Amino acid sequence: MGDAPQYLHLNILASVVPGYARALVEPMLRIADERGLPCYLEDTTDKPIPQVFYESLGFVKADEHVLGGTRVVFRRREPIKKT
Repeated sequence: MGDAPQYLHLNILASVVPGYARALVEPMLRIADERGLPCYLEDTTDKPIPQVFYESLGFVKADEHVLGGTRVVFRRREPIKKT
């Protein structure tokens, strides 16, 4: 990979069953933490539940745009270092 920046990107996630989204995402976040990699995702819902969910995983709002009439929030999560 050379000098290319390394990160994990959470692509598409949709869940209607409580707990499934967290069960899918947390193993990948542990890998990112172990490797010292930041994570990125885009959130396209205006509902507060995804925002609270992503924040509980350590994601913060990095930017926001309207693309094709859809509000897109770009979120970033820095790796958590174990002490």
